[in-house]
Amino acid sequence: MLLFLSLSAADQEVWLCGRLVRGAVNRTADVRRCAGGKAVNAARAAAILGGESLVAGFFGRGQGLVERLAAEGIAADPIYTECATRRAASLIDRERGEVTELVEEACPPSASEYAALEELFLARARQAAVICLCGSLPPGLRADFYAHLMRRAGHPRAIVDAQGDALSAALGAGPFLVKPNRREAGELIGAQAASLPEVAAQARELCRRGAAHAAVSCGAEGVVLAGDGVLLFRPPRVDAVNTTGCGDAVTGGIAFGLAAGLPVREAVRLGVACGTASAADPLPAGFERARAERIGGGIAVDSI
Repeated sequence: MLLFLSLSAADQEVWLCGRLVRGAVNRTADVRRCAGGKAVNAARAAAILGGESLVAGFFGRGQGLVERLAAEGIAADPIYTECATRRAASLIDRERGEVTELVEEACPPSASEYAALEELFLARARQAAVICLCGSLPPGLRADFYAHLMRRAGHPRAIVDAQGDALSAALGAGPFLVKPNRREAGELIGAQAASLPEVAAQARELCRRGAAHAAVSCGAEGVVLAGDGVLLFRPPRVDAVNTTGCGDAVTGGIAFGLAAGLPVREAVRLGVACGTASAADPLPAGFERARAERIGGGIAVDSI
């Protein structure tokens, strides 16, 4: 079982428009809806590959997100909150190939809700092959919450996909793998990388600070993996429709690969294939497994 901690799920809508015009009325007949958020998206990718995904997290009552996940074959262990789940929308301009995201800030759950989720997550972690702690922390939550959970769980295969202080603190708890994007890694290190060799240096620094492996996603350029050496995974080009959730699909693919017993290098190759396939699908971290498998065969791997 793959366990995904979701502190800030989203009621996600995707609006596909021919062309978006600022300051005007924009109409479309193609609006899609799903559960979203980084952990949920990662769980979706793993489930598409055939993994047993379990999302433990906060959900608002009466919004139907748990039921939507079940319809996708994703199990949820919810802590229902007094606050509603936040809303998010991706507005896709198909003519320009642009995506505009509107994201509502998450409402902070209560101290008792946090305590309940912590104990639930730790109980489920004992049966999980891989645990994934994904996303930003809701307002008011201590910055070392992920690190705190990792130390309590003592799990050997913890993946962290976070940013800022949450990522910095998590590194001190020795995660198996961290997966920031290029911007997030640069913000943590204190300088944005101007080239892939500079990304490689920042990935090595993330390992020096405590991660066994660091996979830094760089959009269409691929993923830089540091750990035993530094590798660049370069995917083939695809016609992107919605890039929302592509990095989450990378995380889900890596988690599935590790749980299946793949070496880290091959798990990351699978994650890159999932992220690339996701870019061509309207839903975040949505794709066809067969397409991801085809893309995986076309990924070039080079040393940096």
